[in-house]
This record gives sequence, C-alpha cells and structure tokens, in this order.
Amino acid sequence: MSTAHLWLAAAAAFAGAVTPAGVPVWVGVAMLLATLATRQHMLVAVALLVLCSGLAHRAWSGLDYLGQAEVAGEARVVVDPERQGRQTTAVVKIGDTRYLASAYGANATRLLRLEAGDGVQLSGTTKPYSGYRRAANHVAARLVVTSVGDTSAPNALYLAANAVRSTLSGGADVLSPDRKALFTGLVYGDDRNQPPLVAADFRTAGLTHLLAVSGQNVAYVLMLAAPLLLQLDRHGRWLVSLAVLLLFATITRFEPSVLRATVMAALAVTGRMRGHETPSGRMLAGSVVALLVVDPLLASTVAFQLSVAASAGIVGLQPLVAAQLRGPRWVVEPLAVTVAAQLAVAPILVTTFGPISLVSIPANMVAGPIAGGVMAWGMTAGLVAGIGPDWLAEVIHAPTNLAVMLLETIAWVAASAPMAPVGVRWLALALVAAALFKVTRHRPTGAL
Repeated sequence: MSTAHLWLAAAAAFAGAVTPAGVPVWVGVAMLLATLATRQHMLVAVALLVLCSGLAHRAWSGLDYLGQAEVAGEARVVVDPERQGRQTTAVVKIGDTRYLASAYGANATRLLRLEAGDGVQLSGTTKPYSGYRRAANHVAARLVVTSVGDTSAPNALYLAANAVRSTLSGGADVLSPDRKALFTGLVYGDDRNQPPLVAADFRTAGLTHLLAVSGQNVAYVLMLAAPLLLQLDRHGRWLVSLAVLLLFATITRFEPSVLRATVMAALAVTGRMRGHETPSGRMLAGSVVALLVVDPLLASTVAFQLSVAASAGIVGLQPLVAAQLRGPRWVVEPLAVTVAAQLAVAPILVTTFGPISLVSIPANMVAGPIAGGVMAWGMTAGLVAGIGPDWLAEVIHAPTNLAVMLLETIAWVAASAPMAPVGVRWLALALVAAALFKVTRHRPTGAL
C-alpha cells in the first residue's frame, strides 16, 4: 500500500470514528479483509470508514447511563487518584465498566493513597457523567463512593511502573512543591499538583504540550536503553525495545499522545528488525489506523487530535517551512519544526480553546530545548537521586531546579507579553495567503 493510500486510510478511520453509526462490526471486518485480499487499496479506506464507525457506535453504546444503582465489588484503579477541593477522584474499573469514583472525607484520604493498577474494594451509588473523561477513559458513570475497603497489589507491569514513578518523585522531593510538579509533568506526564497560576502561564504561552509526555520522551527512553540494546541480536533488540516501550507507556498511564508515539516507535523498531527503515509518514498513518481500530473513542479526544496533528505537521510541513527560511542550520531546523507543528495544531486550538497567540512560536523555540534537557536528565540522573541520600539528590537536582525555574520564567514572560491573537478569521486568511504564495511562486514563466 502506498503512503498516499495509507494516509487516506487513516483519514477514513478517523472520519468513521467521529461519526458512529449502527453498522454491524462484522460488516466492516468482512469489507476490510476482502479489500486487503484483493489489494483494492482505494477501497480499504471505505472499509475502515465503515469498520471504525461501527466500532465507535458500539463503544459509545457501552457508555450509556442505565440509571442510578448501587455498585459494590473489587475495583481496579485505571487513572491515578487526584485531589480536587474536598473530594478525591479516580477512574476505576469494576467488572467491565469504568466509573469516575468521587470520594469525600476519610474515604477520600484512603482513595488518594492508591495508584493506577491497585485493586480496592469499593461501594457507592452511580450518577450520570458527561465530562471529558467519558471518551478519554471510557467512563460510563460517576460513582459516589460510600466505602473504601481492602486493597490488593497491582500486576508486575504496574508494580515496575509505579516503582519508577515513586523513585523519580522521591528524588524530586528536594525541589519546591511547585517545581517538583513541573518536573513530574515534564518527565512522566503527572501534572496533578501543578499550581493553577503556573499552569495558566504555560497554557497562555502555548507551552502546555511540554507537560504532556509525547514522542520526544519516547525517543529519549529508547536512546537511554541503547547501551543495553546494542549488546543484543536483532530479535533481542526488538523484544527489549517493545518491553521498554510498554513499560514507559504504563509509567505515563497510556495518555493519548503517548499511545500515538509508542505505536509509531514500535513500528519503527519492527521495521529495523526486518531490515528496513519505515518513513515517518507511513508510521504515523499506520499508528493512527491501528489505534482507532483498537479504540475509536481516541478520535474524540483533543489530546489525540493535537498529537496526530503536530506529528503530521512536522512530517509534512517542516521541509516546506524550512525551505522558506534563511539563516544558520541550527536556527532554521528547530524553528521550522516549531512553526510546522504550530501551523498544524492551530485549527484545533482555535476551534477548541479560542484565539491563540503568535508569542507561542518564540516561546517554544526557547523552552523546547530546556524541557528536553529536563526530560533526559530526569530519566537518568533523576533515578539516581531517588535511590541515593538527600545530599546527592540536592546535587543532582541543582541543574533541574535551574532549568525548571527558567521554564517558569519563559512561560510567565510569554504569557505577560502583549498578545498577538490568531482567531478563526486570521487563521483562514493566513492559509489562503500561504496557498497563493505557493501557487504564484511555482507558476511557470510567462503565465498570466
């Protein structure tokens, strides 16, 4: 299948996932198998449209609220508990159903001690729920907790992931609470304790994506594992790489952006194991198709949309942007990546959150390398800080403290700068102007 056909298939899968219809899933599966068997690549997109539409309908139907009920049983924590005012919330799974558990008082304290993967005896009353976690975490209802009972340990994968998180968090205790919250957000995506004012600065400055683990973090993890991987044969490298990716995805709680980056990385290492390099565009399109077939509700989450759009911008637009820029390579290349990613995500940001600021481009240029340094340092030296004495942690995290302080300052300065807002109208005009520039620049000599 050509890259163009694969991108068409990805677009069709996305279109089907966001337009659920009551088509039997077996119909889509039969169409897909038939088109693949006959190599009708143009029709693969049609089959994926039908399949993902049917899968999305089935997934949304599974989240229908069936009315108030009393629920009790062993729950498995899916998303780490978070304190919100007087209550503690956590996504839990009881049987085959996921709930947003809300606990108060002593129950809130007991629930807050748990981590993703832990088991706990819960009872409560269901209420309707329509928040953002409905699609992102497949939440069917809210569960107002009336009792929190005995707990049980998670499986081996979550035990290892939680141990890494605990080690990194413990070593960062030498930082102030605000900077520790930024550190954990940068390194493994835990942004639960970030102060509202700092989070607002990052959001206004267009830097929030730095606090959401993505492809950059996945690339760093594989780089850090390289010394071990180089000691293994081809199949050994493949298996260990996949294991590292699975562990990191578990550490970061399978966030949509991490899922996209992890699947792309898995496709890359699989291609290398087979003796060839897979182009980034094919890996991105393939990862989108695979993820939406497994979980079509991902298409309805802004995090997944932004992650895919940013990656598509870097793959497709970065060479075009770089060709228009002049200057030293060390300036042009990162600037082209930043501009390409910002252009690609702008339509989603504008339509979802309102006008964005052009200040985000220089802010990302300056903050990006610093954030990358914190990620790499945290994943290596941060682990040493977590297992060593306090004095060693203070030494190790001295540069961490400086880097996080710089990021805070950059976010504050960018958020305080005079705004150059770009809304839907200005974005449309910019796209038209870019298209006209492209056409006129390449118009044949002598054309009218």
